[in-house]
Amino acid sequence: MEVNKMAEQVLQKPEPAIDTPQGALDKAGELEKNKRKITLEHLRKLEREGFDVMLPDPSMPTPYENENQLFLDVREFIKTYVELPEDVYYDVAALFALATWRVNSFDSATYLNLLAPMNSGKSRFLDVMQLLCRRSVFAGSGITKGALIRLTDGREPTLLLDETDNWLSSWDVDNPMGAALNAGYARTLMGGSISCELDPEGNYVAKLRRTFGFKIFAGRDPLATTLASRCIIITIRKTKKTYPKVDMVRGYQLREQLFQYCQNHHGDDPDIERLTDPDTAKISDNRIGQVFEPLLIVAPKEEIKKAMLQLAEETVERVREEELDQDEANIARAIIRLSVNKDLTIKSLTDTINLNILNPKEQYNYRTVGKITSRLGFDTKHTRQGARINLKPSRLEYIKSRYGEEEPVEHVVLPTRELLPKETTNINSAACDDSEHREPVET
Repeated sequence: MEVNKMAEQVLQKPEPAIDTPQGALDKAGELEKNKRKITLEHLRKLEREGFDVMLPDPSMPTPYENENQLFLDVREFIKTYVELPEDVYYDVAALFALATWRVNSFDSATYLNLLAPMNSGKSRFLDVMQLLCRRSVFAGSGITKGALIRLTDGREPTLLLDETDNWLSSWDVDNPMGAALNAGYARTLMGGSISCELDPEGNYVAKLRRTFGFKIFAGRDPLATTLASRCIIITIRKTKKTYPKVDMVRGYQLREQLFQYCQNHHGDDPDIERLTDPDTAKISDNRIGQVFEPLLIVAPKEEIKKAMLQLAEETVERVREEELDQDEANIARAIIRLSVNKDLTIKSLTDTINLNILNPKEQYNYRTVGKITSRLGFDTKHTRQGARINLKPSRLEYIKSRYGEEEPVEHVVLPTRELLPKETTNINSAACDDSEHREPVET
């Protein structure tokens, strides 16, 4: 290739004699100019000939001073073109980029969720990260499940998904796209997405496709709860600040250094660091910890690792508070809706709330509802029907002012054992054998 020949000529060119500091500067400037020309030629060739969706690895690696300096260079490049809410998130973005070049070593992948209004720079952030991340795929207006599975299966790319509020935020529990993305943050022996495909003989067969890999989601609206719980969420504000055009050549030069970083760490075993680093091991046993784990492992300095640990702890606490607030809001609104029932009990309140929750694992239990009802300021009195809620008018008015008015409804009475037909309640082992009770079949 022409580009490679040019590179060899520059790299193998005899060094001129340097007698003065100015001579050294001239030599460095000439090499940088030639290097920039080579990189620009390579980028133009990529634009001209295109590439297989995934931005390929550079044609050759470039040495870097040390890993901390590489981290700082990547961080500064991101900061030049994007405004993030806090300095720690520039650390997150730079560590994310470094970690993608060691994806083969990790059992978990970091997900970032960029929440931002229109014209706030989220697409620019993805443009910058596309240059810095390994095997990056920028899907600007969505991706189909088929494309997602075929791109990720066995290739472990970095997916940069823009405008997610248009195609990803409102799925239901059966949405296959959501299931595929949910499964992709952890590498497991048999984990992944199962799809039904045609074999060479024209028969449908179930196949396991792995969707593991680093991902960034950018949009205006929050993701579904199950996917958001796997993400480091970065909320950015609209800004009037103007930024220069992204320096593609400088970005590709950093990419070449990151390729060298990838080769330097080929064959590393993060399990060794996990076992020897108590801080990393401490947070790895929960979902948020798994999302942060790659960033902790690639952090080049102890202070950067400490900043990531602090952010991980704050994220865990924030998720707990949000879950608590969400539970409180759900139960408060249910009480408002059912407040016309003077004999409302904890049991009937819980059962009515659970009617709209399809996943049994996410349903409430009586103890949790009782505790939150008490925290909302309602007393209970034990009766034969269960713990009856004392619906004080003053307290009802308060939660209505806080959570909004709800249309009153009669609570739903769930079928109990006494309400079911007798033949369904007298179930025993003999009833399982119905051979003597079958109706004759007409032929």
